Amino acid sequence: MRNLCRLLVAAMLIAPVVAFAVDDKVNINTADKYKLEKELKGVNRKVAENIVDFRDRHGSFAEVEQLEQVEGIGYDTLNINRENIVVD
Repeated sequence: MRNLCRLLVAAMLIAPVVAFAVDDKVNINTADKYKLEKELKGVNRKVAENIVDFRDRHGSFAEVEQLEQVEGIGYDTLNINRENIVVD
């Protein structure tokens, strides 16, 4: 019983950390240009606008790798940010 209580307390302490980590991700299908510029490394205002324009013209991103098709996003910029991007 004592071990069960410790496990429950540990789970309650870890849950907010896991939830916070998920919230840190940038959804490139819904983020506006300000969030993209603020949250993605190597993305300035113009590149953030290019991402939004690309999305408006071509529809939602199906996978993160499609970002390389956006003017101003290269292999290095994509890889620096890969862990921080989602395409829900």
